[in-house]
Amino acid sequence: MISLVWLGFVGLVAIAAISDVRRYRIPNWASLALLVLFAVLLLWRHAAVPWPSHLGVFAVALAAGMLFFAFRQMGAGDAKFFAVIALWAGLGAILPLLFWTAIAGLIELAVLNGARRLAAHSSRPVPRVFAKHQGVPFGAAITLGAVAASFWFPSWLWVV
Repeated sequence: MISLVWLGFVGLVAIAAISDVRRYRIPNWASLALLVLFAVLLLWRHAAVPWPSHLGVFAVALAAGMLFFAFRQMGAGDAKFFAVIALWAGLGAILPLLFWTAIAGLIELAVLNGARRLAAHSSRPVPRVFAKHQGVPFGAAITLGAVAASFWFPSWLWVV
């Protein structure tokens, strides 16, 4: 399954996760690059792709993310990033993506909670992500969920 496309996908989602953990921002260019890469693959493999279902999953994920954003439960960057990952997953892999993202999110919360408790007793300055009353950089969980779920993504994405 490992291909240049998969390595590019993993590289782009990793960049987004690192940026989110360090700066609490997922760069729009990372989400846009994933979108463009998907579009290139779609144009190249157009005959074998059920693209309407992929676009439908993208639209639903983006709408749900914007709803979460409106209620301040998710950042706009996280919402856009997850929607683009859902575009890659399509209808056939959206459940594994949701499952692995949720599992990664729970692990991230547990690690952050423990690290923040330890950091609270430190006299030294700590990175923002370990400070109290900070949000959760959910891009890291989305990235881990995306990489884990990528094994369920349609095979046409990775065959080049």
